[in-house]
Amino acid sequence: VYPLELVFPSPDCTIPDRFLSGLNKHLKNPRNNFTLHSSESARTRCLNDLLTENPLRNPEEVCLNFITPFPKARGQRHLIDRGIFFRKLEARVKRTFNLHLPDIESSRNKVCLLSCYWEYYERRRDSGSNKGKQYLNGTVGPLYLRGDIGPVYPLLLLCSEISSGRRSSFGLGHYQLVHNRAFFEPQFTDRSLFLRMRQELLEQSDHEADIAGELLDPEQAEADLHQTLLDNRLDFKPAHSAGIPKKDGSLRSIAILYPKGHFIHYFLNRLLAPVLDKLFTDAVIGYRPRRSRKLAKQRIVDAFHEGFGFVLKADIASFFDQIDWRILEKKLDEILPTADRRMRDLLRQCIRTQIAGPDGIIPRDKGLLQG
Repeated sequence: VYPLELVFPSPDCTIPDRFLSGLNKHLKNPRNNFTLHSSESARTRCLNDLLTENPLRNPEEVCLNFITPFPKARGQRHLIDRGIFFRKLEARVKRTFNLHLPDIESSRNKVCLLSCYWEYYERRRDSGSNKGKQYLNGTVGPLYLRGDIGPVYPLLLLCSEISSGRRSSFGLGHYQLVHNRAFFEPQFTDRSLFLRMRQELLEQSDHEADIAGELLDPEQAEADLHQTLLDNRLDFKPAHSAGIPKKDGSLRSIAILYPKGHFIHYFLNRLLAPVLDKLFTDAVIGYRPRRSRKLAKQRIVDAFHEGFGFVLKADIASFFDQIDWRILEKKLDEILPTADRRMRDLLRQCIRTQIAGPDGIIPRDKGLLQG
């Protein structure tokens, strides 16, 4: 049994009954595969009914979870311009209801889109009527909107009923409007993901023997560590300070985490990295996956052929040691969904992990652990 919800954007109350009558007649032919199991009486609803059924619970954030792809222009596939996004929604409402909404440009300018959580999706198939391929592509998954949500909420609610794509027959741009949706929380509770990442760390880490040695009963240790994480009872022991010689003869200070702490840092990094990586422009190469010095060299060559004649090489002295915790945490708060409180708390603990030197705990109020 496949449940369907049908929306008829018309004040004509006879349309649903006429549709059901035609559907029944169509499905009486056994070649059409399906039969109508049951149907409800049609309900007439207006925008005020929608607002009553789905009140705005968080006036500063809402999540649009896209079930079918939202088509967008070329460029970085996950990015979407705020003006283009809202104009697409307004055009959809205008086409469907012949409704001219008041200009909400000033309101939408108070809303930012966190598009680093949704993903590009593409599916190809042979065209039934023409030669070649037909594409179903766009972005799917959660799109978070943050800011002054109240003025644009009616528009978002309407489009959650009728979708937001240009071609309604293709079912593009359908989303569920979700309040207080956490992105990372479900991943914390996924024990199989937790175990898979621990195995990754064992295969990659220089401290494999230490990690394996500390977890003498791997299954029980993993279960205990996972439950400790879920209960937010982690005790981040101080990292040990060590020095690595630099080319100029000085020492670079690094921190060596105890095995369980090392794994929690790794686990959080693996969850965050795919999201945060999308925030960088295509020109940023350093510290990013699948990007190398070879690519940086090619960019310089490309710039030379475009007419540029100079390359500036610069470095920020002791950059990681000087990172301001308040600025860093404020930026994280601007990116993380408000419902992901556990992720916020764990990141703050990681950032503030103490360092133990030969003479005891080293006081620190800024900087990130290196190594």
